[in-house]
Amino acid sequence: MMSRGLKQLRPAIASTFVAVCLLCPQLHAADEAAFIEVWKLHTANPDDHTAIIAACQNYAKANQLDELRRVVEGIEAWHLLKTGNQDKATAILESHLERSTQGITAGAASLAKAWLSRLDILPLKKALQCYYRKEVGYPESLDALSAHPGVPSDLEYRIKDRWDRSWNYKLVGFKSMPGFRDQRYDVSCMRIPTTSDIESALQLPYAGNIRARPTRSRASGAGTSVVEFGTWVDGKESGTRFQLGVNRTSGDLRLAYVGERLLIVHDRNHWKALPKP
Repeated sequence: MMSRGLKQLRPAIASTFVAVCLLCPQLHAADEAAFIEVWKLHTANPDDHTAIIAACQNYAKANQLDELRRVVEGIEAWHLLKTGNQDKATAILESHLERSTQGITAGAASLAKAWLSRLDILPLKKALQCYYRKEVGYPESLDALSAHPGVPSDLEYRIKDRWDRSWNYKLVGFKSMPGFRDQRYDVSCMRIPTTSDIESALQLPYAGNIRARPTRSRASGAGTSVVEFGTWVDGKESGTRFQLGVNRTSGDLRLAYVGERLLIVHDRNHWKALPKP
């Protein structure tokens, strides 16, 4: 027979258990079967944004504690950006800005910083254009924008990217017209220098630059896995094979998840799900 004191402790024990579960997403088994269905829809019909956004939202509602939810939300944010819905995409991406070095959480944060930095360049360009209208030239430094009479005080822009690094800004002028150096500029994020422009980045085929394929997987110490990858170009293997453990990188490629049926990797632009060998 349960004592009165133990009965009184039961609600507290239950609350503690729920709190621990919420703080430890690794305790929740990933619904890989449901995720694979979303991934298939995303890759088979990448332009059917409405259907894919709905599928992502349904997955997130049904799997709120699933560690793969952040991947699905990242896919949803990409499709929202493709449809021009920057506000909803931004809300999703900002919810992923969690400090972590582990697994999908860290991957989601890295991708969120990249896409948010691309979005942050847009108001910065507006500020530069306001400066130009007043000065008929662009500034030598972004510091000149602050308190400039041509830049509206209510125009909000970030002076650093989402990695808290200064923008890579410079005047580039025209090669064929010396003396007009302040008539053109280039601004980018140092972490994504070649894909900083949001419009150009959205034109990239989703995960098109991730050419690595897993060739074999083996168990390592402490219940972790090591995966061997090869790189395929035009249907042929190219280059030297390499191995990655979860949270390890090779170039821009990072292994974020090893499950029962699939692996998940990402670069600076996109996620990619791959069958586990």
